[in-house]
Amino acid sequence: MKKCILSAVFVMAATTMFSQMVTIKGKVTDFSGKPIVSAMIEAKTNLFEMKYHAFSDKNGNYSISVEQGTYIGISCVRLADYGTNNLEFWAWNVPAHNDMTINMRYERLEVYGLNVFKIQGAHRGYSIYCRPMSLTRYLEWGKNPTPLMNFAPNPDKIRVEVTINGSSAKVNMVEKVKEYAGKQTAEAYMIYTDLGAATNKPYDEIRVTITDLENGDKGEAVYYRPKDKYVD
Repeated sequence: MKKCILSAVFVMAATTMFSQMVTIKGKVTDFSGKPIVSAMIEAKTNLFEMKYHAFSDKNGNYSISVEQGTYIGISCVRLADYGTNNLEFWAWNVPAHNDMTINMRYERLEVYGLNVFKIQGAHRGYSIYCRPMSLTRYLEWGKNPTPLMNFAPNPDKIRVEVTINGSSAKVNMVEKVKEYAGKQTAEAYMIYTDLGAATNKPYDEIRVTITDLENGDKGEAVYYRPKDKYVD
């Protein structure tokens, strides 16, 4: 029994020591292309735990080494500006199985909770859920809080752009919905697109950029969706 236990401990230790690491790199900028310096990039296995982190350099470049696997999210934020001048960028469901590049852009709007799925038997395309949060609207709400956390742009004053695998995808419809948030509700969006450009990678990279046309707040997020194992 003792030998079995020691063998198991050895295997676990060896697995930890020789876990394969991959590199995620890219550039952090605002939407004019200006580098964001000292932004913190965090790789998360859950939303409340930072597994790995790194910082962008004077040119906005970053490189972070992470253990091979899928991460619920990789966030990027410059803490000195958070909640006053800027919010943050998110990459969701990140398949860090090989070295990869994720370029990050963010300003005053956060595209939070991005999720992408298909509705069986419906239009052959993607359904995209997200909760866009405008910093300008949040600061205004904070002066007079209401049960409805209305941080999202108005439906007729929003611009939504979607790229799939680096190419522009047709946005067929955008609608505002309410998200359950315990004792409160938040405002979110459903975005319906075509499938967009194909790739031979095992996932689709779906990037959503949203602009609040009333105040100019703008933000972006990306979601990595594994390819379906069935034929559409």
